[in-house]
Amino acid sequence: MDQLTPSELVFLHGERFATRAIAGNVSLPLSDRAVATDQLATAVLTAAFLANEEEGAIRFEMGETARWLGLRKRTALSVATNGPAPMWPDHTLEWAVSTFLGGMEGETGTADPILVAALVDALFDGDETDPWRYVIELVEDGLAARGLLDRRRERWLRLPTGRTEYGLTGELERLAADSSPEKIERLFSAVETARPELWKLLRWELERAVAARLDTSSYYVYHGSS
Repeated sequence: MDQLTPSELVFLHGERFATRAIAGNVSLPLSDRAVATDQLATAVLTAAFLANEEEGAIRFEMGETARWLGLRKRTALSVATNGPAPMWPDHTLEWAVSTFLGGMEGETGTADPILVAALVDALFDGDETDPWRYVIELVEDGLAARGLLDRRRERWLRLPTGRTEYGLTGELERLAADSSPEKIERLFSAVETARPELWKLLRWELERAVAARLDTSSYYVYHGSS
């Protein structure tokens, strides 16, 4: 039986993890609501990392990293393999975090932790005009690859727009009805309460890493940033 991962549940119940912005919103598949794309992207990535930590697959490490020719330092967040990777469904963010981390550690040939920002950067093929929406599409593509979302080309007045639409399937509705995001809400709350420094740093690193993939070569204004 297929199961939904924490990041997928955050996406499906996005109204519990993000708020609507003036602009820059994304529609949620299970309701007629829309929430800020950047907030939701940060939430699904947060879920993917924390879920892997909860399963014992990764550990977080906080350390100093040099900036501005070594004249100034800041705290940076890294991750390292801590145990066997869980059997996450392929092409989910949870799968990507554990798989890419193992691959990047193998490339370095050392046990040195990998920066969270570098791991997020590995999710991207290049810069995007809307990197926050790209993260959401990674979740949608993973669901579509498992047959839980219908993927089709969007059309306007019978003309293709070049964008992709995703439609609900009965199986996804059933799985969503049988699952609850409350466990993820409790996990978020527990980390925020017991490890506030980690919580703030993880969210900041994720937001910064995604924003760094914004394509500034084309005219684009993103509204609704958190």
